Amino acid sequence: MLLRSTEQKGVGAFSLVAHEESFRAVHIMTLVTPHLLAEIPLFSSMNDEEREALLALMTERVFQPGEVIMKSDELGTTFQIIEQGEVEIWLTDTDGEKVVLNVLGPGKFFGELAMISGATRCASATMAAKVVTLELSREEFFTFLRTRPD
Repeated sequence: MLLRSTEQKGVGAFSLVAHEESFRAVHIMTLVTPHLLAEIPLFSSMNDEEREALLALMTERVFQPGEVIMKSDELGTTFQIIEQGEVEIWLTDTDGEKVVLNVLGPGKFFGELAMISGATRCASATMAAKVVTLELSREEFFTFLRTRPD
């Protein structure tokens, strides 16, 4: 199988999949819009133009079942907005048992506190099925803020 994709940050991506000489185009359309960003407290004071510019900085990420999106005690360098699937946010208690704090679905977000502060993560995030997110890096976010003095 051959997989080629062209990805544009913050917008739909096209993929061409070849399998046994048959071709089909697959279009993944982002659910995240400037309107949805306005509902996230971190971006609520921005205008639509600024939220559009911020969306353009985000990268679509695809995580496979069981893959770790973020791990407790690692440095927080990214923020995620869920486009597709569900993410389990959890930590390990003093007995070594997994404690699920929340299960987040499309339109929900996580990782913003560690991304802003640069501190280590206080919880882990994994999933049982495929998850698609839009990711914003700490570096891109602060570069974006420096270009907008308001």
